[in-house]
Amino acid sequence: DLSDEEWQRFATLLPPRASTTGRPQEDSRKIAAAIHHVLLNNAGWDEIPSSFGARSTIHDRFKRWNGMGILNTMWPELMMSYTSRRNTRK
Repeated sequence: DLSDEEWQRFATLLPPRASTTGRPQEDSRKIAAAIHHVLLNNAGWDEIPSSFGARSTIHDRFKRWNGMGILNTMWPELMMSYTSRRNTRK
C-alpha cells in the first residue's frame, strides 16, 4: 500500500482527471497501489489480487503512466520510501 505521503507525491504527477461523462474512472490511488505491488513483488499481471480491481484496467493505466514518464519519475522515490519503512520496522 502507498502511504499518504507517497500518494500525495504521486498524485501531483498525474494528468487531470478525464471528463465526467461515460463510465466512472477507477480510483487512481488503488491503481497506483496495484502497480506498486506488481513492481515491488516482481509479480505478473495475472497475480494481482482482485481487491485492486480489474487487471486489464491496471495494466492499461500502467502503460499510459509509463508512456508519460510518470513511473520513471516516481519509482525511485517509492523504492527509497519502501526501504526506509522496512528498515524502521526491524
